[in-house]
Amino acid sequence: DLVRAFQRVDDSAARLLIGGDFERIAGGSVIDDVRAAAAADSRIRILGFIPAAEIADFYASIDVLALPSINSLEAFGIVQAEAIMAGIPAIASDRPGVRRAVAETGYGLLVPPEDPASLAEALRTVADLKLPEDGPKRARQLFGTETVLDEFEAVFRDAEA
Repeated sequence: DLVRAFQRVDDSAARLLIGGDFERIAGGSVIDDVRAAAAADSRIRILGFIPAAEIADFYASIDVLALPSINSLEAFGIVQAEAIMAGIPAIASDRPGVRRAVAETGYGLLVPPEDPASLAEALRTVADLKLPEDGPKRARQLFGTETVLDEFEAVFRDAEA
């Protein structure tokens, strides 16, 4: 859906960078289908796995992060929380769990799952959004390492009791 949506964006300067670990995907990888769909569009680059040491540079190089999840079992999508914490707006599927980072920070757009037309519209308009200035700070408060560790500690304390 992301490739098809991007191909509807009529902007020769736009680029789609697709990163991720395509080998270990719950439910199986669709990377061969993605490569086939992207082959005719020179604006699309498939990067593969981005090491942790390079992720900050990756976020600094993009204008928006899209997570159009088609997996109804996907629990969260930490990549979008990381992007928002870095000041990058996110476009995410409006699915339970996946929608959480955008919904709770207001820092991006939610789109219907498996809807390339809506995703294309979001890609075209996200740059014009009036994003909340505190979106990245809110994301760090909700999803930052310290918060997550505190929540894990609380779970273990409750389990001991």
